[in-house]
Amino acid sequence: MKNKIPCDTLNPRGEKNMQNSGIMLNEDPNHIYVSRMNVANEIDEAYLRSFIDQYQDTDVTDFLICANGPLSSFPSEVLMSFSDKYLVREELGQPVDYTGTFVKNAYKIWNEKGLDLFSIWIDQCNRNGIHPWISFRMNDAHCHYDIPNVLISQNYYDHFKDFSRVRHRRQFQYYDRCRDFAILEVRKEWIAYITETLERYSPYGIELDFQREFDCFQIGHEWAGIEIMTSFLKEVKETVINAEKRIGHPIKIAVRCHADPVYCMELGFDILKWAKLQYIDMVIPSPRFRTTDNDMPIRLWKQMLQPYHVELAGAMEILVNQTPVGDTYEVQANTVSTALGTAANILSQGADKLYLFNYMDTADHMILDKSNIDSSADELITGETLYINSSSAYCRLLTTAGSLEKINKAFRRHIVTYQDKNPLWRDTRAQLPCTVQSAEEPKFIKIATGIIPQTCSTVLKLGITGNVNPKSDLELYINSSEVRFLKEVSPEPPILTKSPVYSFVIPNTAIQQFFQVLEIFTKGKTFTIDYVEIAVIPK
Repeated sequence: MKNKIPCDTLNPRGEKNMQNSGIMLNEDPNHIYVSRMNVANEIDEAYLRSFIDQYQDTDVTDFLICANGPLSSFPSEVLMSFSDKYLVREELGQPVDYTGTFVKNAYKIWNEKGLDLFSIWIDQCNRNGIHPWISFRMNDAHCHYDIPNVLISQNYYDHFKDFSRVRHRRQFQYYDRCRDFAILEVRKEWIAYITETLERYSPYGIELDFQREFDCFQIGHEWAGIEIMTSFLKEVKETVINAEKRIGHPIKIAVRCHADPVYCMELGFDILKWAKLQYIDMVIPSPRFRTTDNDMPIRLWKQMLQPYHVELAGAMEILVNQTPVGDTYEVQANTVSTALGTAANILSQGADKLYLFNYMDTADHMILDKSNIDSSADELITGETLYINSSSAYCRLLTTAGSLEKINKAFRRHIVTYQDKNPLWRDTRAQLPCTVQSAEEPKFIKIATGIIPQTCSTVLKLGITGNVNPKSDLELYINSSEVRFLKEVSPEPPILTKSPVYSFVIPNTAIQQFFQVLEIFTKGKTFTIDYVEIAVIPK
């Protein structure tokens, strides 16, 4: 495995590079069971070890095994487990049968075959030089209303009324039934589950994933929750210290949180205080789900955390969208080139690691053989699944995205996205769609790109709705330099616009560090821009 190598040389735009930062890869709690439904009989210890082996000789330095949603992935004395769920025949007074679902695989692996999946994966990660983490989803909201359900435990059924964050009115919104951490029993259950996990396993670190979900207090009680959550983090730290004494090696604590540090405080998470008090070792600013966030303030996080020697990983989602999509979403996934754009932005801002969420394989598309990889493969997902559907594209991503030096040699694309989930009182931070209707009032769009080497050329692409001639009806500038119309182009996956897409040449001298500002005038006609991209073409 390639470890992180500090680089003291300057890149073409005068900034220091960290050439090999590495990738942290998150594994869903039920992914291995769902994605291997058709090969369940083939799963043995060798198969489980080969699952980890596919990440050898890639940029993956850290593998995060998610332990839970409302159910525990491993057999637990604290939480109901997937294996327990397999045996259930009645819930909420109704007959149920989950034997045809993914919990059949969980039961087969843990109970029938006696395979401790977590122990095997942790051991194989250690053998392969990959750091094994155990990740906890701190307030998972899956299927809270679709009940009875294979993903919901009896404990959740029993306490929707008295443990949920919304108890003052009827519960109907998606996050209403998330648990209230102001309730002592909720925190005690978490400490018990973390304690049980660390008594059973010896990971490199644990992750507290508050992006599943950050709705941890009653509405309007978030600021009062700051002290409660800080006290809870202290308990987690004490639990980890006790485990370290027993295990004999340090255990890191990482926190996955909202991308905006101000919003973190408003939600009840005083991340900087946790860092100052040495309760945490790593912070992972993240989008939630509907789109990766291509404008996270990584440099700001880096500067704030630096005095406390806390590491920083920037997270990216598999999905990408340029504008809010309401209550439904289309599965539009990053390609290799758009994912590399996000990775370049995160790493060139100084993140210690790139963190991939929902970038998981399928049984038919493992990357055990890296000798026959299609170097042109770009689409990671086809169809309706969120799982990877191209071993070549997956391999290209995982062998490139952890190194800024390698990214800078690859074709990449920077798409304008939005911040998909914020505090209830904050508007969704979306720049698109953008309607331009005045020659006297220009519109401005920020395109976060990270550092673009001077040897690369760049092309601006705009999706434009309206009866306009892009050559004569628009006046465009990037960073105060005029851009020239090139041609109409066909949209490339992910297809995020139904509008005509036009390309424009950006002068090389116009490119600035970290982000570019697009200035848009109309020469008379009204039009709407609903897609913005900068493509970076290496020499």
